[in-house]
Amino acid sequence: MGVLTLLWGVESDESLAAVHEALQNLGAPALLLDQRRAAETGFCMEDEATLTGRIRYDERYVELNEITGCYVRPDDTRRVPAIEQAGPTSPEWTHALEVDDALLGWLEITPAGPHARRRLTWKAPDGDHSVASAGRRVSRRG
Repeated sequence: MGVLTLLWGVESDESLAAVHEALQNLGAPALLLDQRRAAETGFCMEDEATLTGRIRYDERYVELNEITGCYVRPDDTRRVPAIEQAGPTSPEWTHALEVDDALLGWLEITPAGPHARRRLTWKAPDGDHSVASAGRRVSRRG
C-alpha cells in the first residue's frame, strides 16, 4: 500500500496550500477536501470496527484504508460563504455539517489521523476554538 495524505480545510488557507504544494512537488499523492466544495463531498463509514468506508470528492472515490496521513485545518463550515448563504434550514447546511461530523469522528479513531493521541482543534474565524478529543464530539457555537 502506498502513501496517500488527506488534506482538509479551505484550499486558500496558507498553511494548507503550502503543504499541498509541497506534496505536489514531491509527487506524493494527496486528496484535498476544500470545505467550500462541501456539496461535492461525501463520507461513508461502512464498518467502524475495521474503519472501512470511502470519501467521495467530486468524481473521485478514495477508500478510507488508503489514507495513511492527514493534515487538517478545517474552518467553521457554517461560515463558508455558500453554506452561510444557504442558511441553517437548507440541505446544503445540513450536508456540510454532516460531512464535518463524519470526518471529525473518523479522524479521532483512525491511525492515519493527524494527532494520534492529541486533540483536534477546530479553527474558527471568531477565535472560538472548540476541541474534539477521543470519545467526544466537537462543540460549535453559534
